[in-house]
Amino acid sequence: MSITAIGLAVVYAHQWLGDLPSLQPLQRYAPIVSAIAVIATRSVLTACAVI
Repeated sequence: MSITAIGLAVVYAHQWLGDLPSLQPLQRYAPIVSAIAVIATRSVLTACAVI
């Protein structure tokens, strides 16, 4: 799975689940969690490429 696919999945999930009031707190932090996941994945991939 590519990093782009992960980002797109988060964006579309936010749109699809936007109408559910019980998920409002989760939607608030989803972009932050996504960004952290992308940064962590890229850091690991970069470290593996350098080593």
